[in-house]
Amino acid sequence: MCGCFQKAAAIFLYLKEYVVSEGLVGLTTSDLNPDSLELFHLLMLGQAQECMYTKSVLTKMKNDLVARLAAQVAVYYEQTFTLINGESLKDAFDTTWQSMLHLRMEVFRSLVHYRMALCAGDVLPIQDIKEQLG
Repeated sequence: MCGCFQKAAAIFLYLKEYVVSEGLVGLTTSDLNPDSLELFHLLMLGQAQECMYTKSVLTKMKNDLVARLAAQVAVYYEQTFTLINGESLKDAFDTTWQSMLHLRMEVFRSLVHYRMALCAGDVLPIQDIKEQLG
């Protein structure tokens, strides 16, 4: 599934380059706007990286690697969030897109902190904390 998101990202990047190179920038549809295509490109990269993050958690990879994957997911969502709030796209998408991107960005930022704390040995995993609290 991760590969499908990566392929979709490549297609959106190709479309963006094609629209710009062929001088189709002035089209009236917002979905072929170069900034929209860049947004979709970044969103698909974020989804692909999130898929890799999920796989790394499920296969119990080392926390430092999981933290790095979460950090990259957060970066992709932050770039997408910045783009969707930009001048060219601020009215092109419903505000729920902005809210969802902001939420996902902050969730993955927090997962970075959690995984890095586990690396440092500062805290026990949440499951152990729940067991201690009874």
